[in-house]
Amino acid sequence: MGAVRLRLRAELRQQWRTWLALAVLLGLIGGIALTAAAGARRTDTAYPRFLRASHAADLLVTPAGSGFHGYFRALARLPEVSSLAPAMFLQMSLPGPGASPFSGMVAQASQSRRRFTC
Repeated sequence: MGAVRLRLRAELRQQWRTWLALAVLLGLIGGIALTAAAGARRTDTAYPRFLRASHAADLLVTPAGSGFHGYFRALARLPEVSSLAPAMFLQMSLPGPGASPFSGMVAQASQSRRRFTC
């Protein structure tokens, strides 16, 4: 046992800088891994926190013909609906040759004060 201890002390005396560099490198890698894990956890909860803070809607109902009398009142009476705010959409497109009226650009407006507020 004494010979093993003597050999170990001699090795450590010769290569202590190598062991120190290895320890610092492992500490640095461990710190990077912990920082990445903390960032991933925060990123994972970012979208649910955003939805809670902005009071985002759970569902958007856009019927093709919303001119039905009493449609929105009937929708508001459903037990699953906690609040309802009707909005109007205007389909837009940029003028020019070959422009499509269905470009995906939409203007949105609401008469309700509950809509578009934070």
